[in-house]
Amino acid sequence: IKKCISISANDRDTGAIESAKSNAQRAGVDKLIEFNCGSFSSHPLFNRFGSRDDMLPLTNCSDETVIIATNPPYGKRTAWGKELQKLYQKLGHSIKSMLDRKRSTIDAKEERKSKKVHYAIIGDKSRLIRSTKLPLQVAFSSKHGGLGVVAMKGIISKNCD
Repeated sequence: IKKCISISANDRDTGAIESAKSNAQRAGVDKLIEFNCGSFSSHPLFNRFGSRDDMLPLTNCSDETVIIATNPPYGKRTAWGKELQKLYQKLGHSIKSMLDRKRSTIDAKEERKSKKVHYAIIGDKSRLIRSTKLPLQVAFSSKHGGLGVVAMKGIISKNCD
């Protein structure tokens, strides 16, 4: 059984993805990152931890800890309306579902005490971030491009005895 690290970067702006790739290449970590160009809701996170184990990059890994840092849309540049809250709710559901994913045959042979998902979500409205229905606490607040933002973090876990 191997330990795995899966890093994925996503943005709908091709220029932002190209810049991220260039930065990762200069840092020597470009081979460790999966870059995706598309909307936030098309990110593999929303599909990867469902019922299809063949899509899971962590399926055959011994490490049962997942770390997510995300900066989902704030709704400032596009007209999201009520869809934005649904997106945050879907994000929360996707994060929770990571604890319930099936183990592969290889994975099931390993003794597990628990699975953990650590997450941090950055946004401009704590109420919107809380609509994920995840346990959250404020990590910090700051200015991001002149806009006040808050970073909220949390951990969910599940015993696997």
